[in-house]
Amino acid sequence: MGANCHLDWCQTPWQIGNNLSLPPQVHLDVILLTMWQIWKARNRLVFYQQSSTVADILRGVISDLDSWSCRYKTKKTLLHA
Repeated sequence: MGANCHLDWCQTPWQIGNNLSLPPQVHLDVILLTMWQIWKARNRLVFYQQSSTVADILRGVISDLDSWSCRYKTKKTLLHA
């Protein structure tokens, strides 16, 4: 898929994004949605021979977060991006 994996990220993938200014309440969701979008990109490549860029994957994560925005209504002040 053309993705590079920094050694430290490969050894501790649960720490990806720790340096982002995300509230703890959404950090796990961002990780899970990122992994989900990577899985979907892998499936598109394997089954449909369609490659995805990192930007495509990130757009998918953002789109999914937007779809899940109802989960964050009580935490709306946390999500100013």
